[in-house]
Amino acid sequence: MTIAQDSNGTVWASFTRSRRLYVVKSTGSGDAESVVFGTPYIPTLVNLTETGSTTATTLTSDDISAVVSASGVTTVVWGNQLNGTYYAARRADSASTWRASTIVSGTRMSDDHLNVKTIPGDSQGRVFVALKTALSDKVPAVPTDPLLMLAVYKPASSTWVTTPIASVAESGTRPLLVLDAEADTIHAYYTGPTTAGIVAFTGTVYEKSASLSSPTFSTGLGTPVLRDSASATMNNATSTKQTTDAVSGRVVLAATEGPQKYWFSDFYVPPPPAPSASFTASPMSGTVPVTTVFTDTSTGAPTSWSWDFGDGSGASTRSASHTYTSAGNYLVRLTAMNAGGATTATTTVSVLAPLGPTVFDRVNAGGSALTGGWAADTSTRPSSWVNDSVARTATGSTGSTIAMTDPSIPAGTPSSMFRTSRYDTSAGSDMIWTLPVPNAGTYTVRLYFAETYWTSTGRRTFNVSINGSRVLTSFDILAAAGGAKKGIVRTFTVTTSGSITVAFGRTTHDNPMISGIDVVAS
Repeated sequence: MTIAQDSNGTVWASFTRSRRLYVVKSTGSGDAESVVFGTPYIPTLVNLTETGSTTATTLTSDDISAVVSASGVTTVVWGNQLNGTYYAARRADSASTWRASTIVSGTRMSDDHLNVKTIPGDSQGRVFVALKTALSDKVPAVPTDPLLMLAVYKPASSTWVTTPIASVAESGTRPLLVLDAEADTIHAYYTGPTTAGIVAFTGTVYEKSASLSSPTFSTGLGTPVLRDSASATMNNATSTKQTTDAVSGRVVLAATEGPQKYWFSDFYVPPPPAPSASFTASPMSGTVPVTTVFTDTSTGAPTSWSWDFGDGSGASTRSASHTYTSAGNYLVRLTAMNAGGATTATTTVSVLAPLGPTVFDRVNAGGSALTGGWAADTSTRPSSWVNDSVARTATGSTGSTIAMTDPSIPAGTPSSMFRTSRYDTSAGSDMIWTLPVPNAGTYTVRLYFAETYWTSTGRRTFNVSINGSRVLTSFDILAAAGGAKKGIVRTFTVTTSGSITVAFGRTTHDNPMISGIDVVAS
């Protein structure tokens, strides 16, 4: 019987009894002071027919089973010598049904030796099984047939992939797996003859190793790790169910059946080489905001990762994504680590400020030149725009703070622009600006206002026309902005074959007033 604890804390046990496969689980958490088990049952394999499920779980008296749990799934593995098949049944910890799959099947492909291991936290959720076939019983035996095999289950493809550990010629038995995820290594231990070429299922415990990610074992008996020169009965190797690493080392225990002694072999596990950090970033540049996906491509089996995104934030996941909300060049660092050390890789992500529209004309009405291309408004007509009414208008200003919270105000607009204005003092011709554009086409005209004098609505209203078309009628700055000394912008799309003329017409309430005008690409 073997046991395993799932992600819910439940303890599972698997065993064979009266030639049937059984499982049983605890009624509470295995971490409790006292663990109570429910009633053992024969699992129903829901993806098989009733007859198929019964056939799979009806065994010989010599068959055995094992259970493991990892990555939110509990897996039971068993051999069935009646039909030459090794089966696996998996049950998600959040579910209540078992689904079966065939590991290997065929004449003499099943025997009574198996060992099952998993890797806690394995991103692939793999299950590793060492199993023994009965191909040595074939007459005549074929020396190259696999006697001990490794089977690896990969949930992503729902497939079992097998590879030989030892052949019939190597006369191996009692296979055992020890996994070292840190070093990407799988260690296989088994009993074989002390002298190569003879058939003996006791004598020496051997080791073979292979890559976890792509396992292929060497031919031959392997490296002897336990042997009693006084007895040829060394057998039944065992070790930890957990994975090992450079800190834990490895210990293998076995016994000689004649002298009835226990033997052990401990292995110093040197730390693996430091990984070689590398990663990809996409995109590596763009305009705010930029979300970049960073994908780890490090080699050398890193076990942990540390990201520095260059803006004071980071992450510790294997791969990551990050959003940059400010312009700048950010040096991104990935440090990949394992027990052997750490290395760092870097790249630069370039983030640009949003590009504003092309500006053709921009005047700070009644004020001086400002950053951002705002031209001064003077009677000498200082730029490409023409103020047709400087002589009959006046300028005003305020030292008060202007609220810039209205969403109509373009980003980057200087608040000082709203603190000055030009207003029409005459009841004669309208206050007019004529602004040239480079080509006939469609443009955006933005008019900037702030009521800096009156404190109640209805005290100043006026009309605005662009190229002879009325765009604002009885416009009340204070009412539109929701209060005095609050900036507000009105935006219009204008199609023209030449210049753009903005005219401010009087009504019966005070003087037309404007703080700024610009013409930008539509």
